[in-house]
Amino acid sequence: MRGTESLLPAGVANAYKTVPFLGRISVEEGYRSRRGDIIYDDVNVLERAGQFLGFAPTGYMLEQERNNIIKGIDTAISKKRSKLLKQYYVAKRTGDLSGMRKARREMREFSKKHREAAITAETIDRSMKQHVKTSLEMYNGIRLNPQMRETLKNSRDDWDQGLQLFS
Repeated sequence: MRGTESLLPAGVANAYKTVPFLGRISVEEGYRSRRGDIIYDDVNVLERAGQFLGFAPTGYMLEQERNNIIKGIDTAISKKRSKLLKQYYVAKRTGDLSGMRKARREMREFSKKHREAAITAETIDRSMKQHVKTSLEMYNGIRLNPQMRETLKNSRDDWDQGLQLFS
């Protein structure tokens, strides 16, 4: 349905979405994500009429805005957590004791502020093991999918052989 809507001019697509028993809003019983999860399902007659004219329901827009804000917060916290763990790993790997202390101090501050995502000793241990594993899987500075590693290495070797022919 989304594909059909994308082929139609905007005004026609808005009208098509609201057609009873055929339009996406009726068939999906509201607004859903691309993977089929419900976003807003309390669509009334006035909201359908507004959609027909090109205006998305206020409730739907509010849910989208809330979702964007919540996802932004989630992403920012996760990125900060990962950054601190990586910072600690790099400092440890290079023997930078002051960098390690600084990272631990920032981890404690982070954990106080975000208790649900606290960085514990177990978290650090798991992260360090994963960093070591990743480093072992590196090939000339990049991480290759383990399933594709040999094929990609062979392909790269073929390039090297081709270059030697022109030397």
